[in-house]
Amino acid sequence: MENRRKGLLSLHSSILIFGGTGLFSKLISLPASDITIWRAFIAAAVLFALLASRQGAVKLKQNRDSALMMACGLLLGMHWITYFQAMQIAGVAVGMIALYTYPILIVFIEPLFKGHKPQLGDILCAFIMFVGVMLLVPEFS
Repeated sequence: MENRRKGLLSLHSSILIFGGTGLFSKLISLPASDITIWRAFIAAAVLFALLASRQGAVKLKQNRDSALMMACGLLLGMHWITYFQAMQIAGVAVGMIALYTYPILIVFIEPLFKGHKPQLGDILCAFIMFVGVMLLVPEFS
């Protein structure tokens, strides 16, 4: 298969899978925390099977790495719980659009790490994106 077709197939497949998570949360009548826990168990089982098939040792180099992995895991778990909860409450369309507004956060968080002021154009774009999401939400309750 040529590279262009392979790339498009990969792109469309990933969009289908990623967009499917929103529908997944809407169709399953479980709380967001339960969906996340089951998702984590399934992912752990698949990862374990893949690692077992490679027959290599899986070990972190330092104890600090373990603490970092635990912290990242907790943050990811909180992300998925809030993501599924938002999809169940707001609806899939609003949730998916709001999910892709992460540049709003980046505009205001990046200067804290890089040590520079946010640029006016970035702030304007962030504001426009925020207003657009507000217009899509049918009601605030």
